Amino acid sequence: MTNMERKRRHLSENSICPLCKGGEETILHVLRDCPAAAGLWARFVPLSRQQRFFDQPLLEWLYDNLARNRPGLGELWPTLFSLTVWWCWKWRCGY
Repeated sequence: MTNMERKRRHLSENSICPLCKGGEETILHVLRDCPAAAGLWARFVPLSRQQRFFDQPLLEWLYDNLARNRPGLGELWPTLFSLTVWWCWKWRCGY
């Protein structure tokens, strides 16, 4: 559960990301926007596609990256994307 969700449920008074302290800890922040995750994504996503990748809202980002036949990313991209999302979430839950 993210800090944003904890605050919404009155389980916490703070919704800030404990790792970067740079924004509210939403699902999208944990999976993509936190500097820890963004550095990982920057290694996988081609520079020409990073603007779109980092600007999409959550559901559009998920659907777009899980779609098959993504030109320029290769046919294994949905698998790589899924595993990276899972790793980011697992790592943050352990943190």
